[in-house]
Amino acid sequence: MDLQNVQWVQADPACSSPLLRRVFSARAGERARIAICGLGYFELYLNGRLVSPDLLNPVWSNYEPRPGRRLLYPIDDEMACRVYFREYDLTEFLCDGDNVLGVWLGNGWYNQRERNVEGDLWYGTPKLAFRLALGEGEAARTVESDAAVEWMPSFITYNNLYFGEKQDFRLETPDWSLPGAAGDWQPVTPAAAPDGALEKQTCPPDRVLRTLIPRCLGRHGEAMLYDAGEVISGRVVLQSADRGEQTVSVRFAEVRDEDGNLLYFSSGGADGQMQADEFYCTGAHVLRPHFVWHGFRYFEVFGDATPICCECIGADMAVTSDFTSDNETLNWLYDAFLRTLEGCLHGGVSTDSSNRERLGYTGDGQLTTEAALLMTDSAAFYRKWMQDIFDCQDRKTGHVQHTAPFYGGGGGPGCWGGAVVVVPWALYRQTGDVEILRQALPHILAYLRYLVSRSEDGLVVREEEGGWCLGDWCCFEGEKLPPPFVNTYYFLRFVDLLPEIRRVLGVQLDLTEWEACAAASRESMVRHFFDPATGDFVGNVQGANALALDVGLGDRRTLENLNERYRARNLDTGIVGTDVLLRVLFERGCADTAFHLLTAKGYPSFDHWRECGATTLWENWAGRDCSHAHQMFGGVTRYLFQYLLGIRQEETGHYLVSPCLVEGLRHVRGHITTPDGVIAVSIDRAGGNPRVQVRADAGVDVRVVLEGKEYPILSRCQTICL
Repeated sequence: MDLQNVQWVQADPACSSPLLRRVFSARAGERARIAICGLGYFELYLNGRLVSPDLLNPVWSNYEPRPGRRLLYPIDDEMACRVYFREYDLTEFLCDGDNVLGVWLGNGWYNQRERNVEGDLWYGTPKLAFRLALGEGEAARTVESDAAVEWMPSFITYNNLYFGEKQDFRLETPDWSLPGAAGDWQPVTPAAAPDGALEKQTCPPDRVLRTLIPRCLGRHGEAMLYDAGEVISGRVVLQSADRGEQTVSVRFAEVRDEDGNLLYFSSGGADGQMQADEFYCTGAHVLRPHFVWHGFRYFEVFGDATPICCECIGADMAVTSDFTSDNETLNWLYDAFLRTLEGCLHGGVSTDSSNRERLGYTGDGQLTTEAALLMTDSAAFYRKWMQDIFDCQDRKTGHVQHTAPFYGGGGGPGCWGGAVVVVPWALYRQTGDVEILRQALPHILAYLRYLVSRSEDGLVVREEEGGWCLGDWCCFEGEKLPPPFVNTYYFLRFVDLLPEIRRVLGVQLDLTEWEACAAASRESMVRHFFDPATGDFVGNVQGANALALDVGLGDRRTLENLNERYRARNLDTGIVGTDVLLRVLFERGCADTAFHLLTAKGYPSFDHWRECGATTLWENWAGRDCSHAHQMFGGVTRYLFQYLLGIRQEETGHYLVSPCLVEGLRHVRGHITTPDGVIAVSIDRAGGNPRVQVRADAGVDVRVVLEGKEYPILSRCQTICL
């Protein structure tokens, strides 16, 4: 089924959350399937029953071209557009005679008109299209969105992703999707179909993943203050008192003030972008928003209402890994990353955070894609987001946007634009599907040509005119690495990947030009940034030597100086340097130094966040006024598996277990789930000599190497004592 040639319909454009219904005749038990898209979000009902637990439906995309953007810097890129629709089986919901198909619409991203920074990025007002297929064979027929659809306003009077939702129960019509429902129903009007290509949604939807019972912290002024126990992405469900008419309002924040008595709103946008829900009650009601979510740990309730629970909302994906050790910082890091990921993966988009920006930053997402794929069942999710990245690449120049779907935002050509390489490569490695690389290759080559076009003397020195050109970001004590150094590092890293992509695809790809460009860039990197007297790049600050080593630059001193700098100090790196630094140290025999950086005490460190009571990862080392649920530093969690447990992929489908036996870690165990089955490793050093146990499901191709010696896997489980 699809929605080709189906008439789109709409209510009065001034109504941002209308109820729409279509009456049709059917027989109980006959087959019924529907293809449907409601923009921005929709809930689907049949005969008074909610059809699915899916939320924030359908997933977010570049719906169609938008004129008149008000951006922080000019963008005139030519991008592709796409609209996703859903399919549902409605057979069990049918009854004999008249049936009512009901759809409740909300603004979502399609009609998101308020934000405290960039704006003018909405597409249009809510609209609907559906095709309902009934019966089979000669009895088959269809019911579509057309002039027979009618609408009326719902009791949602306002809904905005950044500011919240308002409901007025005086306007409620509880039986609106039942046959014979009363109400001031009006005919819909035709709406223009969105210009984006219509495509069936195959990635996981958002749902309520778990619930938390909040703890009351007492009354502060006119409000009751509550603690959900951790920073989450979701909503609060309340029960209002049966006391007649009153207004109940809820405000949300990630942290409290220094005295712990009031909410501190700066990390979520402060007064300029306050997360709040408001309900005008006429008695006892269950209160929850329908078309928004919030990023918060604490919330305050004004009015006579009691929280029932906090619902954690995110993409519905299973955790397929486990990690535990005798180091509390590593355990916290694993758990905190999963909680952060849960709050940042929404609507098929890998967003930076769950409150202030909520955008699909290509920098944040590409840094954590490999870790997410390693630890969760998220391949279908990232396939969809990969398509967003491809759609947001300029068809003329190859420029890749800083956000996908495109919604403004700053970044740079390397870490951000590089998502067009990193995400498909990580997906291919996880799934073994070479078609991912085949689809990606033209986009990768166009992106590399773009980097060359923005280069001078072999260095990537600029991005779009008048725009951002970041290198690293959120470094301790400010960014000290020159952006050309970081962005040229990415160019070299990606060019070095081309021979492997060519081999996997078995295509004729002339690399002569790229090898010449890379040679010129390497020479320029050495000439501009290398000190031959010391062996350092950029003074060996913020992981500079690690970036150089990672693309084949430097000499023996470069690694020695890197290891010496960090063996007894804390991280000074940003989102790029932290990830590359730890990986290079592990790869090049400096595992004890990498372990020290992962577990270091004091500020700045991951343990500092833990000591501050963080339950999720922060946007920067200091925290406070920045987001307290930001995923971009979390990609390093994959090193818990790849190096401390030693589970690494050699080639697609072939695995090596070769743990780094670091001092200071006595017990560690965990597992990952590959496409072929589970690999589990347990290491015990309590008795002095390490005892390593490796277990692999039948069908998993794995070999074990410990301290240079290879060991066979016997009966899919082997214990090795060194």
